[in-house]
Amino acid sequence: MIIKMLGMGIVMLSSTLIGLSFAECMASRERELLNLADGIEHIINELSYTMAPVKEIVLNTASGVRGVAGDMFTLMCQRIEKGDTVGEAWTYSLNKKAPAMSLKKEDADYLALCSSLFDAYEIAEQKTRLTTLKGKLVYLASEASETKKKNSKVVKMLGVYGGVLLCVIIF
Repeated sequence: MIIKMLGMGIVMLSSTLIGLSFAECMASRERELLNLADGIEHIINELSYTMAPVKEIVLNTASGVRGVAGDMFTLMCQRIEKGDTVGEAWTYSLNKKAPAMSLKKEDADYLALCSSLFDAYEIAEQKTRLTTLKGKLVYLASEASETKKKNSKVVKMLGVYGGVLLCVIIF
C-alpha cells in the first residue's frame, strides 16, 4: 500500500512539474522578446545621441541586454569583430541562439528577415527601420503576454489533472 501511495505521489509530482514547465516556456517567450526590444532600443538611442556607426553601437549594446538575447548580441559582436556586416552577424547569431530562445517559428522567421534593417546607410533611415523592428517586437511580446495569461493556468491545471487521471488509471 505504501509503495502504491509513493508511486501516486511521484506520478502527481512529475505531471504537475511538466505542466509548470510548459507554462514557464510561455513566460520566457515574452521575456526574450522584450529583451530583444530593449537591445534594439539601446541601439536606436545610441544612434540618436552619438551618431556612431551601427557596428560600434552594437559592440556597446551587448553588455546591457539580459538573458539569451544578451548572448545573441554578444555573439553578434564577436562576428562583427571578425569582419561580418551587422546584418550578417544578426543572421548568424539568430541562427545560433534562436533554438535556445522560446520563440515561435514565426518570430524567428520574422527576425531573420530583419537582418537587412541594420545595413542602411543613412542614420535617419536606420532609426526608422529599427524603430519599426522594436515596435514589432513589443507587439509580439504583448501577444505572447496575452497568450500566457490565457493559456498558462490551463496548462498548469492540465498537468495536475493529467496526474490525477494517470493515478486513477494505473492504481
